[in-house]
Amino acid sequence: MKHLFATLAITTLLAAPALASNWEVVAASGNFSAPATWSLLSGTDVNADGLPDAGDNVTIPTGKKLWMNQSTDLGDVVVDGAMCGALNGATPIAYVHKMNNLTVNGNLELVDGRAPGTVTYDVNNLIVNTAGGLYSSRFAAATKPEQTVPILKIGTNFTMSSGRAFPIYPLNFGGTFYSMAQLEFSGAGAATVNFTIASTVEFGKVTVPAGKSVTFSGVGTGLYVGNDLQTNAPNPFLVKTGGEALFEQSTPATLCFAWGTGYLETEADAIVGTSHPEGFTGGWQKFTALAGTPVVNASTVFKFFGAQTQALGTLIGASVYKVILDKTGGSVNMEKDLTVAKLALLNGTINTGAFTITGPNTLADLTQISGNIVGNWVKPWLASVAGWDKY
Repeated sequence: MKHLFATLAITTLLAAPALASNWEVVAASGNFSAPATWSLLSGTDVNADGLPDAGDNVTIPTGKKLWMNQSTDLGDVVVDGAMCGALNGATPIAYVHKMNNLTVNGNLELVDGRAPGTVTYDVNNLIVNTAGGLYSSRFAAATKPEQTVPILKIGTNFTMSSGRAFPIYPLNFGGTFYSMAQLEFSGAGAATVNFTIASTVEFGKVTVPAGKSVTFSGVGTGLYVGNDLQTNAPNPFLVKTGGEALFEQSTPATLCFAWGTGYLETEADAIVGTSHPEGFTGGWQKFTALAGTPVVNASTVFKFFGAQTQALGTLIGASVYKVILDKTGGSVNMEKDLTVAKLALLNGTINTGAFTITGPNTLADLTQISGNIVGNWVKPWLASVAGWDKY
């Protein structure tokens, strides 16, 4: 029996996960790969190489700068000083920096910018607490193909507080400004992007993947999407099949989300939603590509939510694939006749006024819980449903 208990104890110890160690940057300006950059504050140097190991926590004090000259896999990272994602060099790079929580109280330069390739930050939560503390790139390469492209992949939350214009500073390349930082979302589930800023935030590209619901919330004049550095063509705000992008205006008088020089693009069954009083209008001016070809898929789902009274908006046509009504207050007021192929009345009210909403054609394409339509509602499915009076 003693041997059994001893065996179980050893097995338990072996199975227990190692606790994360805590490291601090002590060099005034040091590479991640240099042991002289680091001081081990607590825990164990698992690999005995003088460098943080997978899952370890890192702090960069005020007055110190860390150059991320290799791929990393870390736990929580606090930047009180400065951090830069790559070094100048001719060799193409493809660094990936994985982190659980990245908190920026100082400066984060996403890339140095003078090496070809990409630097990806795969972060669960990104919090930027400093005004103007996030740069796309500080330096321009000699040619466009040599410029490093920074990619932000966010799992759960991205919060930015700043009082300065363009908190993600664009790169000045040949007299033209480019916001190269690409914003992507990883994994399934929900994420929130909260910009409590006084002006605009601009990205080179934004992607909401399948299975991800992202709420863009904040105050300011807009979330912009810029031009591609290599081609100078407009970039998309892309919502992929099964993805959901919700634009929540916390200040009714402020249209927080405009597209800048970019445009909105959706795939089939992508969901885009708004809580703004104007509905789908205003800053959604790049709803179609510059050549005039619609980029919003015919099977796009339009969602109205929030507590404000909303209009449909001029960018919704006379016929749409699906409308979702999920409002906690206010209502949606129609400004035109509307035909819907599918309709989900989850919460809230649609007031038709002098107009008419028609559809869906079959009862299977209607979901009605607590939502309702007041006014002129033509229900084509009634002609084919026996005992329709029960509906």
